[in-house]
Amino acid sequence: MKRAVTGDASRSKYMEVMSKELPLDITRTGRRLLYHLAYRHNTEKGYSFPGETELAEVLGVTRGTVRKAIRELRELGLIKQLSAGYRNHRAEFVVTVSHLPNKRVSVATPIKLDKGYSLEPERVSVASEKGIRSEQKGYPHEHPITTLTTINNNQLVDDLLSVIPKDKHFKATPEFLALLEQLKQHGTSYIDLKTHLRGFNWFPIFAPKEFVISLVKEKLAKPPRYSSEVKPEWCRNCDEETRKLSEPVDIPNGNGSKTIYCLECDPYLVNKANGY
Repeated sequence: MKRAVTGDASRSKYMEVMSKELPLDITRTGRRLLYHLAYRHNTEKGYSFPGETELAEVLGVTRGTVRKAIRELRELGLIKQLSAGYRNHRAEFVVTVSHLPNKRVSVATPIKLDKGYSLEPERVSVASEKGIRSEQKGYPHEHPITTLTTINNNQLVDDLLSVIPKDKHFKATPEFLALLEQLKQHGTSYIDLKTHLRGFNWFPIFAPKEFVISLVKEKLAKPPRYSSEVKPEWCRNCDEETRKLSEPVDIPNGNGSKTIYCLECDPYLVNKANGY
């Protein structure tokens, strides 16, 4: 019996996927499933055939979610299912990404943000590099997100990597640093991201930087989630400290209920209006 091809030859499909620009509307589970199917590609047979139970365990989801992600990839034209799975027979998949454009690669050069400091490409780690000094980046008191802007980008990346396994660390490119700077000022979204990464199963993630970037973009695409510490910008129609109004107002779709809290800038009510 022939032995299945392993090693670098069996990783060519995975490297092909990594070199492509994936559709923006692909879900996180769909993206991870595509990476795993590419990683499990058998060069000799020409397809991938991991079991449904394996996929559910690797992705940390239910088997029903696996089936949903498979349908998603098929509809996006990223995989072709050669056969259906049934007892004692695994489904067979071909990863089809050759039609996708290659990732655009540009020379990493320093970029300048409107905060007055440049972002240099560098290798990041939990331990700060020798010679790097911390620097306070404060904002006026009335800014609603002061508590999230008191560390510079180098410290921010080190803080984020502190919850990621060391074997999954990556280089911080200008693009990544710019996205992280945006997220830092996006309500408590950075805290949400850090919490998500702390409890995440990193074993099946073979492209950690791309994975984290996709999470950052997902959070940037959603409204910020505020808290009592990080509030929305003050509307100036209520008390700045308590976010209370002088008189009660009707709560939208509240069946006649009223509230003394500001509908425009109270953290809880703004989160509720945004679907949180």
